[in-house]
Amino acid sequence: MGALRRILLALLGFVSLGLAALVSVALIDHNFAAALVADLDQVFLRTVEACFVEGRNLWLPLLIAALALVFGILLLIVAFYRRRPIRHVTVETLDGGSVHVNLHAIDTVVRRAAAQVPGVGNVANHLRVGKAGLHIRLSFSLPLERNVGEVGIALRQEINAQLEQMIGVRPAEIEISVMNINDKPSGRQSNAAAASAPEAVLPVEPVEEV
Repeated sequence: MGALRRILLALLGFVSLGLAALVSVALIDHNFAAALVADLDQVFLRTVEACFVEGRNLWLPLLIAALALVFGILLLIVAFYRRRPIRHVTVETLDGGSVHVNLHAIDTVVRRAAAQVPGVGNVANHLRVGKAGLHIRLSFSLPLERNVGEVGIALRQEINAQLEQMIGVRPAEIEISVMNINDKPSGRQSNAAAASAPEAVLPVEPVEEV
């Protein structure tokens, strides 16, 4: 359906460009506009007279009607057809069978894998099954002290490892987007910094003897 849609859109585009160019030239050149109207008028009158009055060349209006009908049906199909999204991934088993794994289960594994990477938070995940396989689009936030490139590598490795281990699927694409970088240090590092900070020594007041 994708190729048919592109062909129809290309045809409509060429027709629209042709009509726009014709109207533009007719608006600039009045002689051309008059000759064009006269020729169209003559062709239309001769066609109507030959087909509907004299009963000759009936194939022409039938052909035009058939082309218009087919073109209209194709346009309606393209306009209202919606491909049903695939909500599962098929995994081949060792005994020659197959198992359908819902995308919700895969989403759980992906989120669990993302949670294993330190600093990754506010995870939003979108899964899609295409012709090439499973496509993962993952977005999240990071603290300021984490390196984006290192986190991306760690995320891809962790997601691939857990999906292969738990489900037996290797994604065709993992798209990673950092939506926000927090300027506050992560809780784990702030706690470590607090633990390593030297304790404050309070002055000891002398006790007077009675």
